[in-house]
Amino acid sequence: MKTCAKCKAEMDNNERICPQCGHKPQPPGIFRKLFGLFQPKSASWYLDRANQSMKRQDFSRAIVAYSKAFQLDPTLFPLYQTKLLMSHQYRADNYMRQRNAKRAIADYSEAIRMNPASAVSLYGRSIAYIRLDLIDQAIADSTEAIRIQPDYYPAYMSRAECFYKKGDLKGAIADDTEAIRIQPNNAVAYRGRGQLYSQQGAHEQAIADFTEAIQLDPDNPQGYILRAKQYRKVGDASRATMDERTVKAIGK
Repeated sequence: MKTCAKCKAEMDNNERICPQCGHKPQPPGIFRKLFGLFQPKSASWYLDRANQSMKRQDFSRAIVAYSKAFQLDPTLFPLYQTKLLMSHQYRADNYMRQRNAKRAIADYSEAIRMNPASAVSLYGRSIAYIRLDLIDQAIADSTEAIRIQPDYYPAYMSRAECFYKKGDLKGAIADDTEAIRIQPNNAVAYRGRGQLYSQQGAHEQAIADFTEAIQLDPDNPQGYILRAKQYRKVGDASRATMDERTVKAIGK
């Protein structure tokens, strides 16, 4: 004999439900957990799992869980499509940080498939193409991003890099100039355009751009290094030396 945990009535050992109150004892926790593993999961269960994975920045598991939730309940897709898209976008960004451009392209492409008007995804894929030296594809993506969002300055900068790699300094300078017009506080664009001017032999213009970059980002030694080289090319050794000393001071 055994006793019901709820009403304390006596029960036969083979009885699973109390004949007095109908209470059904729960199995020990470990067995409940194992039992739950074999129960079919609902769309909401996968959706919750996906959201938790996003919070942990585990984008691979989030993608799997969102996809499973949509498979079980297609009506959820319009409501949570953006989260799935962002999972692909974030995972692609992670792959780029890991220098895995091929995998990044696959995720950026899936994000673009879901939202062809995403300038951010197109820009991300263009950078991945540049890493793989697929310059024409990178130009195509940057150009499409600019068409979709004309004020998206990173796309001008990525296309400028492509034009430079193809030997089109004029086109590269034009794109960096447009990026600066849109985002005047962009030290990276000034440094990029300054290097292009240097390639053209326009050393005074290069110096002006490097000076602007230094004013915007005074703790970055790169601007001083680049400007020092230009000062030496125009014969201004004293200013070059000053910049070189500043680089050493920053490095301390």
